[in-house]
Amino acid sequence: MSRLVYTPVRPPGLVLAGTAVLAVVLGLVAGQQPVLAVAGAVGMACAALMLGALAAGVALFTLVMFFPLLGGEVSVAKAAGLLLALSWAATVALGRSRPGLLAHRPAFTGAMTLFIAWAALSTVWARRPDLSSAAVLTLVLSSTLFPILFAAVREPRHARWVYAAFVAGALLSALVGLATSSGAEPGDEGRLAGPGINPNQLGGYLAVAAILAVALACDRELPAPRRTVFAGAAALCLPLVLLTGSRGALLGLAVALVATPFVARRDRRGGAAALAVAAVLFGAVCFVTIAPGPVVQRIAHSDTSGSGRTDIWRMGARMVAAQPLTGVGAGNFSVATIDYLLRPGATQRAVYIVDEPKVAHNIYLEVLAELGIPGLALFAVIVAGGLLSARDAARFAAGRGLRETELLARGLLLALIAMLASAFFSSELFNKQLWLLLGLAIALRSIAGRPVDAPVSGAA
Repeated sequence: MSRLVYTPVRPPGLVLAGTAVLAVVLGLVAGQQPVLAVAGAVGMACAALMLGALAAGVALFTLVMFFPLLGGEVSVAKAAGLLLALSWAATVALGRSRPGLLAHRPAFTGAMTLFIAWAALSTVWARRPDLSSAAVLTLVLSSTLFPILFAAVREPRHARWVYAAFVAGALLSALVGLATSSGAEPGDEGRLAGPGINPNQLGGYLAVAAILAVALACDRELPAPRRTVFAGAAALCLPLVLLTGSRGALLGLAVALVATPFVARRDRRGGAAALAVAAVLFGAVCFVTIAPGPVVQRIAHSDTSGSGRTDIWRMGARMVAAQPLTGVGAGNFSVATIDYLLRPGATQRAVYIVDEPKVAHNIYLEVLAELGIPGLALFAVIVAGGLLSARDAARFAAGRGLRETELLARGLLLALIAMLASAFFSSELFNKQLWLLLGLAIALRSIAGRPVDAPVSGAA
């Protein structure tokens, strides 16, 4: 079977010269500030990695984005994102990238551009234009992941790097939270949270990580020891999901498990169904034996008032009814809820509306309330584009006998299904994880549709 031909690119002399100069500077600093020198050396190594290998830079960014608080105000995740953007810009400027995303997916690119433009326009009528401006900036930065991933992920192994980094990042965040009990907000006591990641978000990420880990464990291109490690990682994710107490994450996993036999190849549907049943049984055992009492109580019993989510959703519905076309402005959901409090209908937990305003805890309601019907329609086009890209990648790869790419695409499709289902109980619009998965789907479709003998050149 023909395989993609990879043409490596040597780092430019300017990069090597700059690295040498930085090494001398670090040597001088080491005599006075060893800790600072070590941190600088690590940073220099990461910068060299990102500037010299764009795909590896994407994997590194995927790992550190699970630690948004690491590094203080100027976080490591922000620095990694800046380096990644610079690496991509350098690749494009030097002519080493393939034709851009706009040339391959003009409709998808247009929908994303219109979505951001509409969000920017909402600053005109937003109650807090500063919050809208910050939200628009976040969307712009998130949207850059699409062309970056399209340029970086050129082979199946590049996608595997990103999958592995996602799994590692989610697990490390959960384990750090488990060891330090950090990240939990008031009212979330007893639930597992990551540093800077609330339990609902962490649960959703762990559900996605479990699916991606299973896909890697089934990849026969990997050595048996690595496949065993990923199988163990998938098994570890399930009890950690339960410890987060996230009903949204469990919903996402349940929807993905139901969809598994339909997403799998026809000749593998029996095995996929058996795997789904085994996952359910393993989860049930973990629920009975590992989950703490408060988490069991939260999951097993419906409480219409405890979390305040029902009241928040009621405020969101009032926003939609009052401003169905324009919305209240990007990023203004939490500050606008108080304007809709004094209306008919009992509100049991007004503390999350007056004293501690919360986000929508539902990505679809959040988009609809903040950006109106046009915003939700554009967001639906973007999401559908990602889902259809993952599906088409699997179909194209299956038709051409690219089993590895097909497996990765089917796993990504299930991961997206889980993420989008869990987003019914979480606000993921301004987090990078969702946009990363959608960008991966676009990139995998390009890989599956490229002629197998086409050269793969560039700084990947």
